[in-house]
Amino acid sequence: MDTQLGIVPFLVAIAIYVFFSYCLVTLAKKLGDAKAWWGWVPILQVLMMIRLAGLSYWWFLALLVPIVNIGVAIWIWIRIAQKRSKPGWIGALMIIPGLDLFVLGYLAFSN
Repeated sequence: MDTQLGIVPFLVAIAIYVFFSYCLVTLAKKLGDAKAWWGWVPILQVLMMIRLAGLSYWWFLALLVPIVNIGVAIWIWIRIAQKRSKPGWIGALMIIPGLDLFVLGYLAFSN
């Protein structure tokens, strides 16, 4: 019985990962990124988001610094939202757990 309880969170985590990755790939294609498949690979996802924001890969190092990484992540998503012709504050909402899935879906699938 205990193993069945562990399967549900695992399946939810897999579903969230697949949704997040699919949205990133869709977002990359809409922004004209030839390496959209990076959206399926965990570390490459971060590098792809930095590239989609139009920033240098050196920003990855800033993501490794505690506290600073929060501001950098917000900045990356603001830039991505602006590249999709959306207000920057929409991208800033990506920092809110739970809401981030809706925001990512909006950025990936809206016109």
